[in-house]
Amino acid sequence: MELDEIELHDGLIKNMIFDYIARLIVIEVEYYKKHGDKKRYKGKILFEGVNFATQICDFAVMEKNAFAGNINHWTPAVDEGKTYIYLVDGCISIESTKVLFESDK
Repeated sequence: MELDEIELHDGLIKNMIFDYIARLIVIEVEYYKKHGDKKRYKGKILFEGVNFATQICDFAVMEKNAFAGNINHWTPAVDEGKTYIYLVDGCISIESTKVLFESDK
């Protein structure tokens, strides 16, 4: 599946891991695999060769909206470039050389 085919609307960010030495960011999410699903699945977005990252978010709003999902949508980079993850009240921007998505089956 291509990154732009993965729908993160109403998804949930559970955790973010920053490895500054390895220039790696891992974002653990729960998301709906297709529109109308009742169950969220676990997944990980892996950013390799990170050059730059910024995050602006309100933790209280992220927590308050966790039941409904705290991700509005995302615009993944195609290979190299910037990925944007738009939140209920903020945005994450990551510039990397590679973006991968791993999903639990």
